Order: sequence, then structure tokens, then C-alpha cells
Amino acid sequence: MSEPNFPINFSGKVTQTGFLNMLIGQGKRTAVQEAYSGGMGHNRGSVIVSYQPRSVVEQVSSSLECDIDVVQAAKTTTFTPSLVSKLGVYISHADMIRYCEDASRTVLVPGAGRQPATLFMNEFLQMIYSQLNGLYQHIDKQLATAMSTKWGANAANSYSTAAKTITIPLANTSQDLDAGITQMLGDLEDNEFCGARPMIVSGSNLFRNYVAQKTKGGITYNQAGVNDSASLDFDFFYDKKLRTVWNTEEIGVFDPGAVDFIEFNAYTGAFAGERGTSWFGQFFDPRVQCSTGMATYRDFALDLQIKYIDCPTTLTNGYTNQSATYDAGWAFYFSKQYDLWVPPTDMQDGGDVTRGQNGTLRFTIANA
Repeated sequence: MSEPNFPINFSGKVTQTGFLNMLIGQGKRTAVQEAYSGGMGHNRGSVIVSYQPRSVVEQVSSSLECDIDVVQAAKTTTFTPSLVSKLGVYISHADMIRYCEDASRTVLVPGAGRQPATLFMNEFLQMIYSQLNGLYQHIDKQLATAMSTKWGANAANSYSTAAKTITIPLANTSQDLDAGITQMLGDLEDNEFCGARPMIVSGSNLFRNYVAQKTKGGITYNQAGVNDSASLDFDFFYDKKLRTVWNTEEIGVFDPGAVDFIEFNAYTGAFAGERGTSWFGQFFDPRVQCSTGMATYRDFALDLQIKYIDCPTTLTNGYTNQSATYDAGWAFYFSKQYDLWVPPTDMQDGGDVTRGQNGTLRFTIANA
């Protein structure tokens, strides 16, 4: 069943999950995801990643002697995804019966073809959709929290992993080649970012407003004749919660393909279908979000367990931490098992010009 846009109905909106959107929308997947998931519900538990630091100029001799300058010795790291997000939704037996009855009527009209969904069917589906916002926010927050301790070192900032301050000037009467967006461009070059369009994720109010002006053509040539809006071509993902998960005016800059969303889809293949009083499968959210203009989560698989509660059962509400007795009905459990892959910061030799770099940088935006 297709879903319309929800520009006004807040129950159909998903608060922007910029970091998650960047991860699932970048198009490039690492070999780590392929090695971990295995497909068809098989979970390999952990992945051992092997990598080889490149040589540095100091290892090269200027004479024809027989010394050994480099000993090939691959490094390894074990990556074990451990993040989980789960949401349980209760649906009464009476509502499920009514939905099934209405659904049957839409496909059993002789000679009339498939009929449109009834009002109750749409309300039923909307009720499920409205509960997914919290799940997406939880996934996004856990991923961003994991990223907060894994930033790469900035070769243009004394190899520090701390956020470097970038000041976007209030007024430009001169061509400052070591400030603002130009300075950020230089840092990306010094850290050997390869992507033609870096990806920037942030909850920064200042940078969000800068992007808004840039997108609408409000930033053009300054008094020094510099077109600031053309200085940096990037993909921007806004995520307000990062003001607290990271820092208020902090932005994260990512080389495309450097970091990855590692996921395990449990209820597929032989692990899907009926088991006992439950049905296991996957759920996809086809809604177009007004914030992105796209069906952001259309290809984002959620594991779904539908469990029948055949007798009054006492369950605990994880949100209120209160117990209540639920009559016969259905429990819909939406879940995701996943983690964030960030390359280790020792992939380069200690004498490398990009030592400590992993395709990520962070900056603090100022406006003065």
C-alpha cells in the first residue's frame, strides 16, 4: 500500500536523522558489511579486518645497499557490532480483526479489481508509522554517540582529534586564504580526502543557516570578489540532536565511503515465517519525508516479530516503567541490530603525513 506525503500531519513526520541518513544514503558500502551480514539471516558475530600501513619517505634509502627497510606486517582489528534498538507496539485483537476484514473486502470484489484501502486500514497503518519516529531517533543517536569518540586526527591542526574552529566572517572585505570555508578546504586536502563531495553532518545552528543561505543563492560574491557559495561543494545532513550528542556548533566532515552502517537482518531466509505464536519477517517504510523530499527509509529493513497474546498478560511499558495487563491481542516488535564501522586510526605509520586520520574530521563553526 502506498503512502502519501505528510507535510502537516506530525504523526507521519520523522524528525531528521542526519547522521543515519548520511550513512544509509552515501551509496558506498565497505567490505566490512559484506563480511559481517552473510545474508539470509546468518550472523557471523565478528569480523576480523586486516590492513597494511603504507610506507613513508624515511623508510627509503638513498644508496644501493642490502638493508631491509620495510617488513610487511599487516595489522588486524576485530569488529563486533553490538548496538540494538527495539520498539514494541500493542494492537488489540478487535482492531486486528477489523483490519483483516477490511483488507479482505478490498481484494474480493469480483470483476472490480483491487479496491482502495478503507479509512480504518489507513488509520491502522498510520498508527504503526507514527510509532517508528522514536525507533529511528534511537538508532541515529546511538550511531552518533559511537562516532563521538572515533574522530580522525587533523594533519592541519597538529594531528589533534579535537574540533578545529572555523570562523565564517560576518563581513569580507579582503581575500583571507586561511579562514572560513577556504581553511576547511585546505584541511580536507592536507588530510587526503578523496571524495569529490565531502559529506557534512551537523546540528550546528550557524552552519545550518549558512547552508540555507548557500542553497537559496543568498551567498555570492563578497566585497573582495570571492564567491563564497562556490567554495565548497558538499552534501549536508542536518541533525538537531547532534547539538547535545556532539557539541553545539560542531560539524562532522566525512570522506564518502570512509564510515559505514553495519547491519544484521535477522528475520530473512530460513529465519523468516511462523514460529510458535509469532510471525517473523521484515518491514519497510515507504513514506516520503518532507524534510528530504525522498522515501528516506524505503530500503531500510527493520526486523519485525508479530506475536499473538492469547490470554490477558502483564507486560512492562519500557517508556513509563509501569506494568499493565493486556487483553488478547498482538504485539508488534520492530527491531534493528547494527553498529558503526569507523576505520582504526593506526592505519598509517607513525611517521605518515596523515597519521591518525581515518576519513573523518570535526570542526567548530563560529561567525565573527
